[in-house]
Amino acid sequence: MKLKKKQEVAAQLMASGLNANQTAKRLDIDRSTVGRWKEDPKFTAQIDMYTTDGITRAKGELEGAVLDAIGALKRVMRSEETSDRDVLKAAEIVMSAAKLELNPKVTVSGTAKDLQGWLK
Repeated sequence: MKLKKKQEVAAQLMASGLNANQTAKRLDIDRSTVGRWKEDPKFTAQIDMYTTDGITRAKGELEGAVLDAIGALKRVMRSEETSDRDVLKAAEIVMSAAKLELNPKVTVSGTAKDLQGWLK
């Protein structure tokens, strides 16, 4: 048996974070109706499906944003116009995001051009 339209909408609202009271108010239905629906395994399965879909989409968007940010940092680091200081700052951001740290006893020598060469 398929869910009715209001049940579908209620499942979407609940998956987006609204509680039963908020969902009932938004749909102009009694709170007890939403309570009954929550006892229906098909209704709760639909909430779970919408929640999983939302999480999957959010993860995909976040991964895309991370790749864009990495690309932007790489462009800054490889640019002829970027100062040594800015190249090192971009490298620090990348390393921090990757949970890497420079060993304080390690001496780094060379120029930003050297670092750019290593990144290619």
